Amino acid sequence: MRIAAQVLKFFIRYTFYHKSVNEDTVFVSLVNNQKGMKNRIVFIAVLLFICWAANSCEAISGCKVCQDITYENGKEVFSTPETEYCGDQLIAKESTADVTIGNQTIKVKCQ
Repeated sequence: MRIAAQVLKFFIRYTFYHKSVNEDTVFVSLVNNQKGMKNRIVFIAVLLFICWAANSCEAISGCKVCQDITYENGKEVFSTPETEYCGDQLIAKESTADVTIGNQTIKVKCQ
C-alpha cells in the first residue's frame, strides 16, 4: 500500500509539471485549472452561439415581390407572375442585368 501511495505522488507531481511541491499545492492548482478550462469552454460556446445567431438572422423587411417583364420597342408585351424574394435571392435577382435580344428587352422589376 505504501508503494501505491508513492507511485500516486510521483504521478501527480510529474504529470502536471509540478516538481518538488507538496500535494496540497498540486490539488489547488488542479482546481484552478478546472475553473480556467470551464471559463474557456463557456467563452467558446458563447462565441460560437453569437456567430451562429448573427449569420442565421434574416431581415423580415428585406423581402420584395419581383417579376420579369419583356418589352418590345419600349412597350410591355409579357410579364412573369410575381414571386417573393428575400435575402441573398433578392440581392441576386435585383443585380440581374437587363437582357436585350433584337428589339426585345427583359428587365427585372421589384417592388
